[in-house]
Amino acid sequence: MDAKAKVADWISVQDKEKMKWSVLTSCLYMEMLNELLAPHPDKDDPETLAFVAPLGPKGSAPLIALEDFGKYARWVFDHPNRSNGLNLHVASQEVVWADIPAAFNEATGKKAVYRDVTVDGWFELGLFPDPDAKFGHSAPGDEGTLRTYRENFGGFWRFWKSGKVRKDWALMDEILPGRIKSVGEWMRKSEYDGNIKPLLHDFHQKKRDA
Repeated sequence: MDAKAKVADWISVQDKEKMKWSVLTSCLYMEMLNELLAPHPDKDDPETLAFVAPLGPKGSAPLIALEDFGKYARWVFDHPNRSNGLNLHVASQEVVWADIPAAFNEATGKKAVYRDVTVDGWFELGLFPDPDAKFGHSAPGDEGTLRTYRENFGGFWRFWKSGKVRKDWALMDEILPGRIKSVGEWMRKSEYDGNIKPLLHDFHQKKRDA
């Protein structure tokens, strides 16, 4: 979205003996369930919260708890002999979206459902005022390499739905044995309640639309 991957590609071809380098590659945060990925009142039952995603009946996406993300970053700096030349892909869990309502119910006692939608249907939730606007933090809007919100996030969802995500879970367990390992564990630990809570300074959703 802001050329991090291109910078990582350039770094990864450098001679690690001449320039020590590491890349820490993340995914969406579990904390985004408070904001961008937050549930909405279900259209069939407003007393029930709906977790909506274009992932099909069994599709999944990797999420990471921010507190563990920081610990992985610390490990990279504390262990340069192991992290040199490593692109460390981190996540807490490959979360099957259809399983989130059960985890939410267990953690909170509240009713929830999963609603599968198309990618375009996800954008119709109104999360972005203009999904077809160009997305870039430090470039003019007419910069030719920029992509729209629809192109960026649509690409994410399609890739996750493909089932091609691969993580080295054994390495992550070795680095951080006490890490959060499930969305349910994160919900209980963070006292998650499904309500909107600001997280990203450049994404503000003041209220949940039914």
